[in-house]
Amino acid sequence: MFSCCMPLTSERVAQNVAARESIAPKKEAVMASFRSGKALVKMLYNCEHSRRWNDSDLLERTCREVSELKHNHYLKASSMSVLMPDIPLSVFRDIGFLIDMDQCVVRGIFTGDVRAIAIDKEGREVKWNPSQKRYMAMNPATNKFDIRTDFRGRAKVTVNDTSRKVESITELTQHISQQFQIDQSMQNHNEIVVNYPAKSIQGIIVTRNRKPELDGLDDTILEIVPSIKGMVEKQLGVSLPVFMYDCVQGTLEELSR
Repeated sequence: MFSCCMPLTSERVAQNVAARESIAPKKEAVMASFRSGKALVKMLYNCEHSRRWNDSDLLERTCREVSELKHNHYLKASSMSVLMPDIPLSVFRDIGFLIDMDQCVVRGIFTGDVRAIAIDKEGREVKWNPSQKRYMAMNPATNKFDIRTDFRGRAKVTVNDTSRKVESITELTQHISQQFQIDQSMQNHNEIVVNYPAKSIQGIIVTRNRKPELDGLDDTILEIVPSIKGMVEKQLGVSLPVFMYDCVQGTLEELSR
């Protein structure tokens, strides 16, 4: 087990305060991105899994993401989804980051889940290791990520009948709108593979009404937010606003501090 939230020196604290004052995202910018269909979400924490497995270390995914951003300043081949105002739309997990699409390099756009994974030149799945501060590949002999490797941004996707590739965000949003007009139901999450810099993170997103199995867990989900918010402040030096996305209503609103 590792920890990416190390104690800070007074000098580092002062630097973080200055960074928060100069680059903290504004609510207006987040809402403008959402209204224009340019709000991407990188979902990181799954409350349902935490409840099912009684696993207190599911922040590991978020910790790994933040550590990689801190040391590399950007992530390659990251899976996200686009939100659409006023259209019920599911997302992959319960808590994540709101990302400004204009600051990203979009590499692949799909109408559904393609299970994109990062791979090295040998085709092995790779993950960032915060403790070693390097990428590690999956070892089939141990079933662990314990082989040192390099990662150049390659990704593997699995396309099927419900997750076809489209050529633009406009084509994707038109597809989602058309599907909603046909079935008038919540749309499944789409998947967009991007490279994104740390500076593109606009806020923290928390979901409501993502799936019936999560009914009554709103408070549990919200209890995790301060840990993620604090992690980002300490490691990336930015204080992020928190937003609630209602998957049924297709609405986004800032949560009061």
